[in-house]
Amino acid sequence: GDGRWLAHVMKETGCRGVGVDISEVRLADAEVTLRAAGVRDRATLRRHDLLDEDADVAWVSACSAALVFLTPPMLASRGVRALLGALLSSGGARSERTVMCYEF
Repeated sequence: GDGRWLAHVMKETGCRGVGVDISEVRLADAEVTLRAAGVRDRATLRRHDLLDEDADVAWVSACSAALVFLTPPMLASRGVRALLGALLSSGGARSERTVMCYEF
């Protein structure tokens, strides 16, 4: 997306963030949004197809929360389930994981 939610959460909490989209255009929009919010130095932007069942999802192990905006068919896809499963089952310094889904 355009990074508005990511920027908001990062400003409010001081956390690091990862923005993910399949679209280079939306990632460019997020870049502008994060810079304007003054949080770009703490954000990573990744181009990723959430429907790709074979994609490497190891990078989610560094995340402690996910806020996803997806359609119902996307939420049901194996690629998204693999990504969220990796988030919820990953170990590391933080043992608590949070996933918030917004259906549109």
